[in-house]
Amino acid sequence: QEANQRLLRYQQQLERMARLDPLTELANRRDMLERLEQEQKRSERAASVFAVILCDIDDFKRVNDTYGHDCGDAALIMIAKLLRANIRTHDLAARWGGEEFLLLLPDTDAAQAATLAERIRAAAAAMTFAHCGQLIALTMTFGVSMHRAAGIHACLKEADLTLYQGKAQGKNRVVLFQAGLAHPTPALP
Repeated sequence: QEANQRLLRYQQQLERMARLDPLTELANRRDMLERLEQEQKRSERAASVFAVILCDIDDFKRVNDTYGHDCGDAALIMIAKLLRANIRTHDLAARWGGEEFLLLLPDTDAAQAATLAERIRAAAAAMTFAHCGQLIALTMTFGVSMHRAAGIHACLKEADLTLYQGKAQGKNRVVLFQAGLAHPTPALP
């Protein structure tokens, strides 16, 4: 029985490791994709809405090139903590890849998602962190999209489009996807 308990703990630890990004301890891309599919099914059954926010750290390559990858890692950890501190318990934050993060916000409309993104954007812009005697400031850009009948992949594509539109508009901003428009528009002034 003791051996079975150890095996069960080991299995749980492996499952946890398979779902978490090892650096930030946020959900990883695989876990987020599974949760997105679950949320899509839940929202269809309950006739509810959900939003996704794709965000990334502006000029992250410059941070790595100037201060080193250990500084970049510290920045990613700091942003992960900021995201966790600003979302609800039933929301999910994931490291989507590199310096990109994805937030899944069940029962959240576009305005609520844009407000949350703006709160996180402002908090990130106001923070600095010390690394090797240097004070480093970061900004972030956010793309916000609502799930629609077109499905998860369309929602993710819209969030990606709005994120890069925000980058083109000067970074450090929140952009909300507007259905039917050729180009997304800024969510908040």
